Amino acid sequence: MGTIIQARCACGFESGRIFAGGGFKSFEHLDAQPALCMKCMELVVRNYFDKESTCPACGEKVTFYKDPELQAPNDTGKRRWPPPSALEKIMSSQLRWEMYGDPDVQYLCPKCRKFTMKFFRVGDWD
Repeated sequence: MGTIIQARCACGFESGRIFAGGGFKSFEHLDAQPALCMKCMELVVRNYFDKESTCPACGEKVTFYKDPELQAPNDTGKRRWPPPSALEKIMSSQLRWEMYGDPDVQYLCPKCRKFTMKFFRVGDWD
């Protein structure tokens, strides 16, 4: 089953719904993931299994948001206060497993070009 995620940034950027992963019939050959075209500065969704994923607008190679280049370093020295609830821990664990839900990771925003964007899970698909 795939996950529906959405990117949001403090600058006002908000992506549409991103149908990430693969469905029951497509998971063996499709892993749809958000990526950034560094030339167009557009968030696109491409198949992570493709060796040379390119931007549909300009044809340049894209960088997937799984790449540390598009992630701000974690600040592991800070503790969250108040501590997360049991439900938040479960949701965080599930989201981290799905790659784009770690609440400590901020991603490069295509609009403001700062590491202030986050991905949020908004549902599932199949």
